[in-house]
Amino acid sequence: MKRRIVGLAWAFALAGISVQSCANPASLGPGRAHDAGATEATPSFTDPSDGGKEAEVEPLRACIGTECPSPFATCPAIDDSRPGSRYKCDIDLSSDNENCGECGHVCPVFDQLNLLSQCTNGKCIAACQSQELKDCNDRIEDGCETDVTTDESNCGACGNVCPQGVACIAGVCGCLNGKIQCNGRCVDPQGDDKNCGGCGNVCTPPDGKAPPAHTRFGCVGGTCGQPKCIDDGNEKWTDCNGTMSDGCEINLLAPDPENCGQCSVACKADEQCRLFHGGYSCGCKSGLTECEHDAVHACTDLSTDLGHCGACNHDCPYVDMMQRPHQWPTCIDGVCGTACEPGWGDCNRTPADGCETNLLVSTGDCGACGHACDAAAGQPCINGVCLMVSCDAGETH
Repeated sequence: MKRRIVGLAWAFALAGISVQSCANPASLGPGRAHDAGATEATPSFTDPSDGGKEAEVEPLRACIGTECPSPFATCPAIDDSRPGSRYKCDIDLSSDNENCGECGHVCPVFDQLNLLSQCTNGKCIAACQSQELKDCNDRIEDGCETDVTTDESNCGACGNVCPQGVACIAGVCGCLNGKIQCNGRCVDPQGDDKNCGGCGNVCTPPDGKAPPAHTRFGCVGGTCGQPKCIDDGNEKWTDCNGTMSDGCEINLLAPDPENCGQCSVACKADEQCRLFHGGYSCGCKSGLTECEHDAVHACTDLSTDLGHCGACNHDCPYVDMMQRPHQWPTCIDGVCGTACEPGWGDCNRTPADGCETNLLVSTGDCGACGHACDAAAGQPCINGVCLMVSCDAGETH
C-alpha cells in the first residue's frame, strides 16, 4: 500500500513514544498515550452536513520507514577518491555533484574553459567559475569566453552594448558620479592633477610661488595652480578654519585632543585621543572596552571577541580545521570554547578529532548525539530525522 512520508520522529522523541515496528503502530490521535491494558474511546466529531451524526476520526498512525525517499539514495563507491555512502540514504541525488540524478553520475568541471557544472534538481547545470566571465555566445564548447567587466558589447551582462566611443569600465558603460573617461580609466576632472578639467591636462606648480603651510599646488575645482591639503598616507592635513590662505592647520593622522580624527571633535577630560582601527578617536562607545595591541587601540566586546575574550589580548586557541574538522573556536560570555558547524556533532566527546559525526545522516546519532534510529529494522536518518512513514490501521510488515 502506498505510504506518505511524514516527519514525526521528533514528535515521538519529545512525547516519549517508542515505535518498534508496524505490527504495533503508534496512534497520534488526541488523548493520552495508551497504558498497558487500558482502553480508550476513539475520538470523534460531529459532521454538520450529516444531520449532526457523529463521524469517527481515524487516528494518524506512523510506522518505521526503511526505503530511501526521493531524492535520497545509498550509493556504492566509485573509486578511492569517491568512497560512496557511509550511511543508508545519505546521498541527495538532487544536489550531489558526485551523484547527480543517479549514483555515480559526476558533474564535470572544465577549468581550461572557466566552466563548471553544478547539480541542480538532479541535473548537471553548466555555470561559469566567476562573475566576471560569462557565456555570451551560447556555445558551451568554448566555455565562458566573455569578460563582462571590459567587453563593450557585453558590459556588465551579456548583450549590454555601450554607446560608440564609450568604454566598458568595471562592468559599467562610461563613468559615474561626475567622472570622465580618460585612457580607459574613470577620473575626477575636478581634482585629478593629470586630467584637470579634461583628459590630459597635467597641472604643474607655478614658478616662484610657495604654497601655504601643509599644502601643495594642484587641481581644485577643475583648475590648476590651486593650494590643496597634503594627504599622502603618512599625513592627512585638513583646513579646519575654512581659510586656505593660512594653509591646512590640522593633521588628522596625529593625536590632537581638540580635533581628534575630525575637525572640532574634542576629547573629554578623562579621555585621550588615541589611534584606533580606522583613525584617531577619543574612546570607545558604551559597552565596549578599549584594548591595545602593537600600539593600536581597538574598541571590543570582551564577551565575544576571539582575540580579547574576557580580557584584553586574551586569544582563544586556534582550531586547526585539518586536524579538528567541522569545529571552530568560540568566545561566549568572555569564556573561550569550541562549537561544531551546524549539522555536525562531537559525539565521541573527544575535541581533539573535531566534530566527527554528521547529524543529518548518521543512524546512530540522528539530529543529536545519542539519538539512534532503528538500524536493525533498516531505518535511515534523513536530514537529521529518523524516517517515519504513514501506515493504515492493521498494516504489518
